[in-house]
Amino acid sequence: MRKSLESSGKSVEEAVENALRELSVNREDVEVEVLEESVKGLFGILGTRPARVRVTVKEKLADRVISLLRDITAEMGVHPDFTVEEDDEEIKVTLTGRNMGVLIGRRGETLNSLQYLVSLAANRNQEQRRKIMLDVEGYRRKREETLQNLAVKLADKARRRGGASSWSR
Repeated sequence: MRKSLESSGKSVEEAVENALRELSVNREDVEVEVLEESVKGLFGILGTRPARVRVTVKEKLADRVISLLRDITAEMGVHPDFTVEEDDEEIKVTLTGRNMGVLIGRRGETLNSLQYLVSLAANRNQEQRRKIMLDVEGYRRKREETLQNLAVKLADKARRRGGASSWSR
């Protein structure tokens, strides 16, 4: 849910500044809708009306990702904690908690599918697409280590048996 606030001031800019201060955000993080321009009254006294604006905080992509994940995992009966790391190209979300195996699935298939769906939904209608990476309790790192160890074992086995020529026999 996006946070909005209506504010007023002697000018549109003052009304916006008042709202930014109250919301504790920067100008680039909001959308501003001018509801009413200020009107100077007769002799600057009679009929004077302040400017009114509605300032809405823009939803960040990482917030959208977390919101989607909360909804999906809740439907799966899991309530993880989320840790987010982000840069200009990527958002990495690590999920931790109880019963996380259901989010990983067999050989990470559920995790990969979840990552794909969340990435599609979160990047929808975005000017700049960012890669979404999901990990559950370090599963991806552990899986990578397992595959590297397997590759080393298979390479050693191939070396002992005489290299690539033994594969063609």
